[in-house]
Amino acid sequence: RLSVLAPAELKSSDSYVVRSPIQGVVDQLHVTNNSKVGEGDLLISLDDTALSTELEVAQQELEVARAEFRQASQAAAFSDDASATLQVKRITLEKAVTRVNYLSNLLTRTQIVAPQAATVIIDNSDEFVGRPVQLGERLVLLVDENVLELEMWLPVGDDIELTTLSEVNFFPNVAPNRVYRGELRSLDYEAQLSSLGTLAYRVRASVEIPP
Repeated sequence: RLSVLAPAELKSSDSYVVRSPIQGVVDQLHVTNNSKVGEGDLLISLDDTALSTELEVAQQELEVARAEFRQASQAAAFSDDASATLQVKRITLEKAVTRVNYLSNLLTRTQIVAPQAATVIIDNSDEFVGRPVQLGERLVLLVDENVLELEMWLPVGDDIELTTLSEVNFFPNVAPNRVYRGELRSLDYEAQLSSLGTLAYRVRASVEIPP
């Protein structure tokens, strides 16, 4: 019987990448690595100081636009010349409403919540607060532990004859006394450069969570 050692990582075949919905700065991280969250739970708060101030100014401008539109409407009832002014005030009011709605929507996006129940995976969580983020930038990964799998990188020089359903044992670095047992599912036919910078075959295997 032959066996081989290979670096491996637990992953979920059902995962969701949470990305930044706007450009901003992380104000607070409400979760920790490997913590469990439910649908709608708050994950990250982005700094909303500038947006809140901008929205407050826009709301004041909206009130002014409404007042001016009401005055123009009353004047238009008695003067044909005021009708042209009324149209301008209507456009100004519509722009003010659009801006308030836009800023309100942006403000809600500063509170990033989990779209589903999952386990949180965060890289460098201790450096999260105060970090500037761009629109669409990856923030955290949500995984479903019920559909975990192993991703292994078998070095080219260590490859042995493997078949599907071959036995796999995984020993995590953080808990080497725990054994995750599983079966091989797939093995790439061509080697590629792994994240460790070595030429290796990617192997996937099922895994069972130990009690």
